[in-house]
Amino acid sequence: SSKISYVRELILLVKKTGDFSKAPIKSSFELTVFKKLVEKYGFDDVFYEYGFHPYDERYPYNCDFYVKSLDLFIELNLYPSHGGGWYMDTHDDKLRLEHLKSSPKKMSKETIVTWAKRDIEKRKLAKKNNLNYLVFWNNDLSDFFIWYDDYNCNYSKFVKEFKQNTYY
Repeated sequence: SSKISYVRELILLVKKTGDFSKAPIKSSFELTVFKKLVEKYGFDDVFYEYGFHPYDERYPYNCDFYVKSLDLFIELNLYPSHGGGWYMDTHDDKLRLEHLKSSPKKMSKETIVTWAKRDIEKRKLAKKNNLNYLVFWNNDLSDFFIWYDDYNCNYSKFVKEFKQNTYY
């Protein structure tokens, strides 16, 4: 679609000029993560909205970020529709889901689809395909910065300690 090619063009422009103000990025959180990843890995190694880029059948979703040298998929699940953590099919999660289903709010419907359906599918596929897969939940990006600063982007050490930030 033309939207996709426009996004691609703008990202190429940002890569060429180093001017992040032209980045077609939806949120300040995404922009912060994009800048930090580029700072560490360079423009050519970091893909934003990876599903728009070389399509990857291991994870056929529009992924927030992909770091090629690490073969790492990164999702920012910061919005309330992601439920603040994985849907785990526990008693509490089931109750919450029932509550959402009985709510007339549009946001409740979005949360049902995202938290209790799409995020589960993504997680299952990432696990099945044994991907390097990070999901950040904290809308102050504190979990991202723990991985980035304290673990120096070491995926395997980080996920041993922070299981909720990957499939488990």
